[in-house]
Amino acid sequence: MMSTRNEAILEFAKLNFNLLQLLYCEELKKVTLWWKELNVQSNLSFIRDRIVEMHFWMTALCPEFNYSLSRIILTKMMAYITIIDDIFDTHGTTEESMMLAEAIYKCNESATVLLPEYMKDFYLYLLKTFDLIEDELGTSSGYRVFYLKELFKRLVQGYSKEIKWRDEHYVPKTVDEHLELSRTTVGAFELACASFVGMGDIITKETLDWLLTYPELLKCFTTLARLSNDIVSTKREQRGEHHASTVQCYMLQHGTTMHDACVKIKEMIEDSWKDIVKEYLTPTEQPRVVAQTIVDFARTADYMYKKTDSFTFANTIKDMVVSLYIKPI
Repeated sequence: MMSTRNEAILEFAKLNFNLLQLLYCEELKKVTLWWKELNVQSNLSFIRDRIVEMHFWMTALCPEFNYSLSRIILTKMMAYITIIDDIFDTHGTTEESMMLAEAIYKCNESATVLLPEYMKDFYLYLLKTFDLIEDELGTSSGYRVFYLKELFKRLVQGYSKEIKWRDEHYVPKTVDEHLELSRTTVGAFELACASFVGMGDIITKETLDWLLTYPELLKCFTTLARLSNDIVSTKREQRGEHHASTVQCYMLQHGTTMHDACVKIKEMIEDSWKDIVKEYLTPTEQPRVVAQTIVDFARTADYMYKKTDSFTFANTIKDMVVSLYIKPI
């Protein structure tokens, strides 16, 4: 059978990937140097050190050449979300976590006095990062940093409620009750919104305001992200003092085994995909790149949590990381 492929197009595709690979490597160099300057090993040695995997994940959200700044901002925001999540979820006491939440609400250097010693450098670096991003965006788009700060305030508000549930040993009576909170604390909403901060003039203030209303497409995506995360992390997290997962809530609500609950959660993930596709195909006044980026984020979340928690257990995606950054076509 004769080949029908166009060799010229194939050659251009290879060249395009190799050029994009060089750009990704340059971005990775920048965020790695930034991460080293943050110096998490000094005061935050308990943090998951995943800066390469973070950037790897973000390249799938907005892979095009012109979204380089967006990928860098996203990687930094994901790094901060990971730090805050690990403090609230595993390392910090309730009192320390509430102190951090209060400092993020204030988002001002004066709030540093509220924090325990090991959090102070990280918090000041967070504020510095906001200022640097504002400078990078320039005078016409610097206002967008307000939305990044607002996203972090919403995130720690959700974390604080989860801490309260954990300390009171409260388990939501239904999966829906659980999702009302937990889909806002998986970090997906914050990152999806943050992805647009570094994009160009196609993103307007009206678009960012619309995203903060938590539109249906974002709800469907964050539901998928939460369910996908919970189904691969439930067994590991239930060994420690963690708040209830959607799997555990389903077990209690319906009196089923963990296996049966996981089967049902997988069905709910499939339903979330159907809802995402429906919302994606529904016309809105927003730029098409908004819906496309959220769908791409859903695809990557599905990939990262398909069989295991590939973010926490990064060795599972080692070959993909090598292919993206090291192996040219």
